[in-house]
Amino acid sequence: NHVKQGGEIKKMHNLLTISTYNVGTNEDATAEQEKLLGKNYFDYTKPTGLINFLVRSLTYNEPNSIILDFFSGSGTTAQAVIEQNSKDNGNRKFIMVQLPEPIEKELEAFKDGYENIAEIGKERIRRAGEKVKAELKEKYDSASEEEQKKMKHPDEVDSGLKACKLD
Repeated sequence: NHVKQGGEIKKMHNLLTISTYNVGTNEDATAEQEKLLGKNYFDYTKPTGLINFLVRSLTYNEPNSIILDFFSGSGTTAQAVIEQNSKDNGNRKFIMVQLPEPIEKELEAFKDGYENIAEIGKERIRRAGEKVKAELKEKYDSASEEEQKKMKHPDEVDSGLKACKLD
């Protein structure tokens, strides 16, 4: 809710509604995570459609931007940036920051070999990059020569990551 100057309380409206912008839901985010990692390790991830919408909105005329996510969690922002670059031939970079918060030993993620949250995010970014390259290769191979000239070649997609640790 929003309190106006005279004390009147107004209900805030969700500007990013599914019906208006088709930005996805938490259920979509869960399905994306399960598709990439085989399981859902996070309770409240954001859908890549939402983050992609925000990336496009803020960088539409600056395709060489750097996107910073200071609480990157599962790596949704990185995936959205890689996907957007493949769609519009952009060259955006991302900086994902995630503390290596330990995963409790009784959780499924720990049993699957992940000791901390940052490890899950790194694996998602790797897999998302492979997925985007495979999808782009399929699209590129089936495109005409003229269409290919307007597309980014699958080998040009930067989906790599460098991981840094603070001592």
